[in-house]
Amino acid sequence: MKDGNSISFSGGKIYTLAQNGTAKNPDLLKRRSITVHGEGFDVMNKICLHSRTQRKQISQTLALSIIDIGKDEGNEKLMKTLWNTYYCMHEVHVCNGRVHTKYCKNRICIVCLCIRKAEIINKYLDVIQSWNDAHFLTLTIRAVKKEKLWSLLRNMIKGIKRIIARYRKRNRRKNAIRLIGIRSLECEFNPIAKTYNPHFHMIVNCQETGIILRREWVKESKKKSKTIYAELWCQDLQKVTDPVKCLIEIVKYGSKIFSETDVEKKAKEGGRVVYAKALYTILEAMQGLRLFDRFGFNLPANSKKRVPITQTLREYSSYIFEPDKTDWIETETQIALTEFIPDPKISYVLENCINTELC
Repeated sequence: MKDGNSISFSGGKIYTLAQNGTAKNPDLLKRRSITVHGEGFDVMNKICLHSRTQRKQISQTLALSIIDIGKDEGNEKLMKTLWNTYYCMHEVHVCNGRVHTKYCKNRICIVCLCIRKAEIINKYLDVIQSWNDAHFLTLTIRAVKKEKLWSLLRNMIKGIKRIIARYRKRNRRKNAIRLIGIRSLECEFNPIAKTYNPHFHMIVNCQETGIILRREWVKESKKKSKTIYAELWCQDLQKVTDPVKCLIEIVKYGSKIFSETDVEKKAKEGGRVVYAKALYTILEAMQGLRLFDRFGFNLPANSKKRVPITQTLREYSSYIFEPDKTDWIETETQIALTEFIPDPKISYVLENCINTELC
């Protein structure tokens, strides 16, 4: 998926973005040119526009709720990330029927997460489809209270890296197979027990790799403590029948609490609660961690990320997102860009079902 990433005026950068529209007002011709990266997306594609508007609505509302929780916690780096998420796609510019904007690229941003999903699917799908015996593996561990989450996440990553490194050495000595796959780290919150359940999702190249990782994971979890943190029966291994669906599961990237589909699901179920304070705990614990990674293989050379196209826009219309209207509004004419009508069930969840106390 190709989209603009950054925008700058001739002679200096602008805070936010660039997007579509051919100038019809003579005043627009007086504007200074701006530089955008990427091709943008079609302003006439209403499905794309409306889906991004809904994601923007959800992402911005949740980000603001988490900001209110974290403002007294002293985590300036996380607060900056949250504000960047709040302002993601805040301003767009329209030129020649294409919408250009700047994205925050944060893992908690639903707009950017959807873009990242498409990028990873495009990058890894061919590789996974070439694995004739691909399996989906979930490695979990006993849930913990929030005080232990930060250290547990880091120990989990160290543990899985030790397993992979150990088998890499054995493979070089011809004593074991090479472990090949991709992994992501995710964490869920249990509001009844008030506990956090971090776990790995993996797609591995064969059943044998999955069996080894499952067995070694249980051994690794018991090494430094008599307490049993993981049991074999809890680790799930299944044959991959739908590579795209499995990749999407892998790329959920961080937490199911903060996702468009989860908010939609809660809306359909009558407004179940979104736990914003628990999400803040998860985000803080995951700071600085690499949540998605591959192991045992390199991507083909042709899958490298291409250098984005750079364009200079001279005639364009600018729109600013107004939360109360759930739309981007043209700065001079006050015309709405998408004419999006929010789903009342989703709006209800965002307005009435965000819990800021439980964690």
